[in-house]
Amino acid sequence: MRRLLLLSCALAALTACNERIDNTVGCPILCPQGAVDIQTETIDAVILDTTVSALLAPGAEELMLLANRGDTLDTRIIMRFDSISPVYIPDPANDLTEVPITEIYDAILRLRVSTFEGITQDPTTIEVFNVDGADPDTAVSALLPLFTPERLVGSGTFSAEELEETDSLRVPLDGDALVPIIQATERLRLGLRVSGGGSVQIHVFAAESGLPALLSFRPDADTTVARAFYAPYSRTPPTPTELQANLSDFILFATVPPLGEITDLNVGGIPAWRSYLRFVIPSFILDSSTVVRATLLLTQRPNPAFGLTDTMGVTVNLVLANATVTDITRAATLTADPEVTAIDTLFTVPAESGERAVDIASFVRFWRGVSPAETPHAVVLASTRENGSALEARFYSTEAAPELRPRLRISYSPRQPPGLP
Repeated sequence: MRRLLLLSCALAALTACNERIDNTVGCPILCPQGAVDIQTETIDAVILDTTVSALLAPGAEELMLLANRGDTLDTRIIMRFDSISPVYIPDPANDLTEVPITEIYDAILRLRVSTFEGITQDPTTIEVFNVDGADPDTAVSALLPLFTPERLVGSGTFSAEELEETDSLRVPLDGDALVPIIQATERLRLGLRVSGGGSVQIHVFAAESGLPALLSFRPDADTTVARAFYAPYSRTPPTPTELQANLSDFILFATVPPLGEITDLNVGGIPAWRSYLRFVIPSFILDSSTVVRATLLLTQRPNPAFGLTDTMGVTVNLVLANATVTDITRAATLTADPEVTAIDTLFTVPAESGERAVDIASFVRFWRGVSPAETPHAVVLASTRENGSALEARFYSTEAAPELRPRLRISYSPRQPPGLP
């Protein structure tokens, strides 16, 4: 971790420096006299590229996609409430006697939602099902068959205006349906499904975001009895505890768009993908020249699963993993913070095609002082809405025709001896 921090700080310092490409009489000792010779070349500098999974662990995402886009995309959300008490205390100030829950009133599932990249219909319905009892309890094959009418425990219908303007949705639940579940298992596991008159998608904040869903109800007809409140919590698997926390809520992928060709560089999608690219830049440029500009050139190929109005952001992230990290999927997660590197985001429409360019000059300058034998010179292409958006951009890899491959266009000035005063 300390090594990653030092590398990030060094990169930040290099990013803050500006190269001068014209001579000025203000620096007679350090600058050569006369105009600087700038050379520009386009080279095949990528020696390794591949697509890797960006899904580190089930349920680790902060934003969950609840979507129904016909036969293109269908995602559900699973929420676990494994700590529900089957008893309550009517008057805790005066009497600690526990009373079994036999009725539930005004049960609500409150969802915190994001309006970003939402697709709404008027009306849109969110249905809630009892999905407990599946084994294994995270598998699509086990959970998907539990979304049946007899397991429906609540639903809410919302207008397009509500979905576009609110950050919180309240879905009513059937108290009579919840009582026997809680009495029998002391837990409640809910599955959410969305539907509308056409394509619809909503982003729901996960527990990892700090804005978890909240289940609440009154266990007594007496309105003076306090409501019970529960946030998602999972008791399984027993270990590791990190995975147990992740599985308090997670996405269930019922139908997802097909992945691009395995020879492509795929970015985004759901579940999400990243692309890893490793470079070798000639030493006479990297070590013996002053790099003025460096542009990564990518050729995009169209993804027909999405329309021409769908726009996504792609970030180019500097890999900080050293050579001891031989697993490329793992290496692709050890990257510098994009806010530190200040590389511009590439915005693109997945359905379109053509050449795309991103300035990575600060990365190339950083590599000048980093041995590739210790830290490979590599970048990762990632979606700005990773695991929260189904949009997937596709680019040609080094296996494509020469004119379609990733290339590096670099402008540099050969080093010259310092000028005389």
